[in-house]
Amino acid sequence: DDLFKDLFDAFERIPDPRRAQGRRHKLSALLTAYVGAMLCNCHHTAAVVQWLDHHKKKIYRFGLDHGPPSESTYSRLFARITPKRFARIVGRAVKARLKAETQLAVDGKTSRAAHVGEDGKAVHILDFVATTSHECLYAAIVDTKKNEAKTAEKLLPSVLREFPKVRTVTGDAMFLQREICKAIRSAKKHYLIKLKANQKTQFHEATRLLGKKRKPHYSITRKDHGRIETYKAFATDEIEGWFGWPGLKSALRIEKTTEKMRRGRRVKKTVTNHYALSSLPSDAQTLFSI
Repeated sequence: DDLFKDLFDAFERIPDPRRAQGRRHKLSALLTAYVGAMLCNCHHTAAVVQWLDHHKKKIYRFGLDHGPPSESTYSRLFARITPKRFARIVGRAVKARLKAETQLAVDGKTSRAAHVGEDGKAVHILDFVATTSHECLYAAIVDTKKNEAKTAEKLLPSVLREFPKVRTVTGDAMFLQREICKAIRSAKKHYLIKLKANQKTQFHEATRLLGKKRKPHYSITRKDHGRIETYKAFATDEIEGWFGWPGLKSALRIEKTTEKMRRGRRVKKTVTNHYALSSLPSDAQTLFSI
């Protein structure tokens, strides 16, 4: 309810592009209801309208006092609202909800609800997500997965300025690039980004320093749904400043052991290793918790 109140208040700031004549629903109510339906897996306008009609006895909580809106109402409305302005307004509402420090996860994905363009490809989106609240602070459409890193490099400075509560940026190995790490450190934030074998020099040095024979600095075991997962975290600061990498202070290895159980007996065991580089000190427990 607090989220929808914040969104409603934020949407109140958007000038209504519709004519006053014949207007039944408030703009803020229409947009808040649309977001609520999308959170319930309604991925297109027809599904949103159907969902609102099904819950018509409760939609007054969104501010819809005159029953559920029609599909044509939304179609006409969205033809008049620019996506960038909409994104900025939602971003401000989310920003107001960030009361404590958070990590920012940068990740790209193909929208399963995307419209397919003339080239036959679905829309690919780069998301900037606050990991503590699981709220998307900003999203941008990219041409292909290959353009994710360039887009992140371009957008990170403005996103970090807009959301000062962000402390650390995390991401997959494609974001482990000098310019991205430099942008993060220039904003006086930290990074923890995955490292993979295709980054040969850094990966070789990280594996050498965090060899398998070393005693873990932190470990934890979790049991759930017939599986036992054991995590061992190893960290070192011997990599600090190497390769001229911006702000580099530590390397991390997480060894994950998964045991699948059936009737109390182990039926399968797998061991995987994951590496990361960070501008944070080499505290294994802190790095693992991020």
